[in-house]
Amino acid sequence: MNYSMDMVPTNQKFKLNFKRMLAYGAAEATMQNFKDFLGITIAGLLQAIAICFFNFPNKFSAGGTSGIAIFLSAIFPSVSPGIFMVILSMFFILLGFAFFGNTYGIKTVYASIFTSITIYMLERAFPIASPLTKQPLAELIFAVMLSGLGTALFYYCNSSSGGTDTLARIIKKYTDLGIGKGMFFIGVFSTVANGILFGAETFILSILGLLAGTLVIDNVIGNLNLSKYFTIITDYPSEICSYINQTLHRGATLCNCKGMFTEYDKKMILTVVNPSQATALKRYIKKIDSRAFVIITNSSSIMGKGFKV
Repeated sequence: MNYSMDMVPTNQKFKLNFKRMLAYGAAEATMQNFKDFLGITIAGLLQAIAICFFNFPNKFSAGGTSGIAIFLSAIFPSVSPGIFMVILSMFFILLGFAFFGNTYGIKTVYASIFTSITIYMLERAFPIASPLTKQPLAELIFAVMLSGLGTALFYYCNSSSGGTDTLARIIKKYTDLGIGKGMFFIGVFSTVANGILFGAETFILSILGLLAGTLVIDNVIGNLNLSKYFTIITDYPSEICSYINQTLHRGATLCNCKGMFTEYDKKMILTVVNPSQATALKRYIKKIDSRAFVIITNSSSIMGKGFKV
């Protein structure tokens, strides 16, 4: 016997939708974990390349454990910077477990081990005693871009490299300071110390790298977290809400409203979707209700299930 959802009692509709959302949520969580670990792997590779090919040879200290490792390696030349990074990472991993729990800690352990091993292998496979070029500013740009993108990816995947970005996350947890700005204030100390050891040129370039890294990290994180907030005033709320719930698998809030110009009663839908879903939703709204009034706002700070602050 064929029947439509309109023939199903309201309480059964709720149960069916709830079960559908649970099944989708479980599949989405598994896919999200896969995406997170893939992102962590890419981030670790980017940071390892930046550290081995640009930071270590140029003695750049744009914050982070690499800056501290360079400083300690200059004091204890028999120990490579990579070894110091492993030791420092272990300390920051313990902090991550303490402040952010097991999920963050496990991802950070993987990120730290992968990044440390990659750095160690690159040091052995491509030993670089001096800068690749005679253009330190160009090398600084590459170092900042690669390292900043890696740090932002770590944050987006709810992990860290096991470095000072863990401290920056702790600062963000208890203040309004962004990850990039937090890493800037933490990195100033190692940058000043390395400037004393390696001279004014290294110090100036490292400070520039620290400032540029702050901008890169905060901007990349903002773009990765970007969501679209929809305010939809329409005469077809059931169809649009059904599309948001069943096709986009997002929640929506339905409110009563009244147009002050026409004095007609209307329905207002509030929902938040990601950029790719926003395109599909706009297309559907235009198809179902060409007279709908829609306001779309960008936001990179959404609290709630399915979104990362």
